[in-house]
Amino acid sequence: LCGLGLRAVALGMQALKLNDADVVVAGGQECMSKAPHTMHMRNGIKFGDVSLSDSMLNDGLIDAFNNYHMGITAENVAKQWNLSREEQDQFALQSQLKCEAAQKAGHFDTEILPVNVPSRKGPITVSKDEFPRAGSTAEAFQKLRP
Repeated sequence: LCGLGLRAVALGMQALKLNDADVVVAGGQECMSKAPHTMHMRNGIKFGDVSLSDSMLNDGLIDAFNNYHMGITAENVAKQWNLSREEQDQFALQSQLKCEAAQKAGHFDTEILPVNVPSRKGPITVSKDEFPRAGSTAEAFQKLRP
């Protein structure tokens, strides 16, 4: 689900390095808000109520091998490796600061194709990853809910 686009790019790069391809176009996107609710109808409904199932949750966010929600993965990894909240916050802060510095230095400029996105006020050009939070601080991370 969340990493499929990145996985497609990695597989494309692998194909290039192995000389399995000369040119690769790869990418991906997720649209979790469009995931439908489903119901088991293989044998039809004989009588009574039928419940809906959230396909985003059950087919996307529940680990099929370990049967737990992907949202709990960070907690499981932290427990397994004895990582404190402070260590996780520090890692997150350093990651944000490195990304901010790399963006300012233009390191990603050749990797991201600007896209014009229509809006009510006119087109908006998206030319960089919008996730990194410029000016992140340790104090801001400490205020986030675990």
